[in-house]
Amino acid sequence: MSKQSNKKAEEFLKVAHLFKLGTLPTEMPHPETGKLSYFAQNNLKKGYETLNKIDISVFDVMKKQIPLLEKMSRDMQNTIEKGNRVFLSGCGATGRLSLSIEYFWRTINPGKKDSVIGFMAGGDNALIKSIERFEDQPELAYRQMHDLGFRSGDMMVAITEGGETPFVIGTVNKALEISSNNHYFLYCNPDESLMNIQRSKEVIQNPEITKINLYCGPMALSGSTRMQATTIQMAAAGAALVCPVLGKTIEEEINSMQAAVRNTDYTCIAELTQAEADIYRNDDFILYETNEYGITIMTDSTERSPTFSLTPFENRLTKKPIPSLCYICLPETENTYEAWEKLLGRLPRPLNWDNDAEISSETLHGFDYSQSIRKFRKKLVEPHKLHIFRVWKNGDKMTFRLNDLEFGFDVSGLSILAEHTLLKVIMNTHSTLLMGILGFYKDNLMIWVRPSNKKLIDRCIRYIRILLEKRNIGLSYEDTAYHLFAQIEGTRDDEPIVLKTYERIINEFSTKDQKEGTV
Repeated sequence: MSKQSNKKAEEFLKVAHLFKLGTLPTEMPHPETGKLSYFAQNNLKKGYETLNKIDISVFDVMKKQIPLLEKMSRDMQNTIEKGNRVFLSGCGATGRLSLSIEYFWRTINPGKKDSVIGFMAGGDNALIKSIERFEDQPELAYRQMHDLGFRSGDMMVAITEGGETPFVIGTVNKALEISSNNHYFLYCNPDESLMNIQRSKEVIQNPEITKINLYCGPMALSGSTRMQATTIQMAAAGAALVCPVLGKTIEEEINSMQAAVRNTDYTCIAELTQAEADIYRNDDFILYETNEYGITIMTDSTERSPTFSLTPFENRLTKKPIPSLCYICLPETENTYEAWEKLLGRLPRPLNWDNDAEISSETLHGFDYSQSIRKFRKKLVEPHKLHIFRVWKNGDKMTFRLNDLEFGFDVSGLSILAEHTLLKVIMNTHSTLLMGILGFYKDNLMIWVRPSNKKLIDRCIRYIRILLEKRNIGLSYEDTAYHLFAQIEGTRDDEPIVLKTYERIINEFSTKDQKEGTV
């Protein structure tokens, strides 16, 4: 261990108590998915059935909160009727669902499209690649709200999977200072498990904030809140917003979404999952093409990068871009500007702060999803092949096609929210099992977590300790942190830091045992 890695470990440990989230159910391994990696590699149909069962259950949790969701819905309507706006804030996966809900609203209610604002930590650029340095800084949330013009009379719906994200908590606290409207806080952990986190405790105990607890248990893949947590939050906040426009009750919409997930037999997609895995094993690449499902396909495909430490979407402005395994194309658009507007249902909102290239409009438009990306990406991946994976809306059918495989599902009668919720569940299942086939998690633990912020550093430490415990090795949180930071120095972003740190510790213990055995 170098002096530099030790120093970084010591700096983290000074504040680690603020980010130790192992007691939160959303961070714990799910009791029904301990064999998820085995199913992915040996019984894909069983993997699909296991995840489907868990996904169906989240809607029962929503039903318990219908009275609060109806209250939020009324407050949303009143806010919009008075000429004010409803803001939805999030970070990472919840940020993407906030942008998705804004897209749904703009699609079904173009006359009042500007009355709903979805935003995420880091601005629209973070839709492609999470800008995780924003997550721990509530003051950056205040600055984004200022830029968006949040004012008296506006309403904030702050959405955080775990209930502890500083950026999201910052948005609801700031909203209280600016607006006397009713503001909401949506989260997915039991109140008692959050009480030892001061920032969460302050929100939960604040009577001026309406809390909606959507606790749905551990994630099917440990800590992967892009799955059940964001499904239930998107469905809940989305239903509260769009049901009055659709002329439906929230209960009717919940039942519709649950029936779609329960009654759509999408286990056949397992063939596509295996086919995509085989493409990557052959060192080839995927281009997802879609007409009406851009925001949901974008969300799933970009979230694979932080979840499994994959190369993120390449930017056309980079001199020598490294191609990501997959990319997205909206073939009905002519250029990057048109593609972004179709994707979001509006013009994009990059931050353009302080000459920061990562959040600039120039960088954002370097991500081109128009038809012109086909030629660019085909040339980029040569001599390897670019395969087209088409997810298309054809009338009342949602169709999936990859090479010679094609499957379709009836989506007649579903609202835009229910249709995209079904697609989200299908794509989450597909991509999670896909990564399982390729060995990106062990049992149901993500071994490729990238420790890019303090929350994820804590997650890495916890997962390493879980793996060590299975070998009957007890190592303190602090000692594990030192090993992790030492391993980070020699590990590339595209390597499994959890697994490599685990192996480092195993080797050290084995060497120690051998030495002691020779004494």
